[in-house]
Amino acid sequence: MVNDTSTVAGALQECIDHLEDNLAAKGVTASYAPSTGMIGLIDEILNIPTGGSCYHIEFSEDSYVAVGGTATLEIMLQENYAPKTGATVTVTGSDSSLYTGITDSSGVATVTVSVSAETTFTASYSNVSDTATVTVGSAYLFYDDCTSDRSSEYANASIQASSRTNYLPLTYNSNGYYTIKATSNEGNHYAKWITALDGKDNLKFTCEVSTNTFNGTNRFGIIIGDVNDFKSERYHIANKKLEHLKQIGTTNETVIDSHTLSLTANTWYKMEYIVEGTSFTFTISDMNDNVLHTNTGTFDSSVITSSTTKQYGLYYLNYGSSYQKMFRNIKAESL
Repeated sequence: MVNDTSTVAGALQECIDHLEDNLAAKGVTASYAPSTGMIGLIDEILNIPTGGSCYHIEFSEDSYVAVGGTATLEIMLQENYAPKTGATVTVTGSDSSLYTGITDSSGVATVTVSVSAETTFTASYSNVSDTATVTVGSAYLFYDDCTSDRSSEYANASIQASSRTNYLPLTYNSNGYYTIKATSNEGNHYAKWITALDGKDNLKFTCEVSTNTFNGTNRFGIIIGDVNDFKSERYHIANKKLEHLKQIGTTNETVIDSHTLSLTANTWYKMEYIVEGTSFTFTISDMNDNVLHTNTGTFDSSVITSSTTKQYGLYYLNYGSSYQKMFRNIKAESL
């Protein structure tokens, strides 16, 4: 019943009701008694629980985007307004998943979750909790759009012999691409491995390539190898030929397939490797997606021995100081 606060009795009853509700919110069950009156009800304030710890938990973001199926969540936990260290935070998903994280010296716990659809996660500790949403974003495992210099994410390697270490720099150009330019006529084969893709499988690996001139010793392309040994298969452009080769250690490279293409200098072309276990499909196309050549096959069993040891990268031959190889839009997507 709504109290008539225009009368003294009604206003008094409104105060009693409000005080009872506020006490209940603080964990005290109390009601007005005529024998003690309003003073007795006010005295119940002394019975509000005090002491102990006051916790606060909060995600660093209200929402996260999962890239490649995963997202890293940060949860901040405080005790009495100070970071809570060494505490185990529980994170549960609306998909019934369960994770735990331990807070560091700053009171922050980090948890990496896996999702296939939009999921709400609840972080809990003691009697406090907070929620955040994770949405499914791009399936990219790696994407260098060359809007900034990320050359440090590529690892140098000789694919011919470990004693060859005349690695050439992957030089960033602010126009949105990388260049590799030979410094000698050494003639050795090298790779710029993308370490983020080590051991990955079932993906589409693409890269756009170009050159200032075509020559038989100006070779460049994309490569797949084995992290445990000097073994690789690659597609590269040599002169105006697209060649598919395998190479094992210091042995001579073996040409598996070769096709002459109509290519133009200083023009971009897209190379694409779709990899599923021991099977692959390679395609080269122009920037209008006109396919110039495609091939489906299986990796040589002496080269790619395991799905878990694959690595992916950019290939180049160190020969010809006037030859410039160019790479951009390097990415790998989950299938």
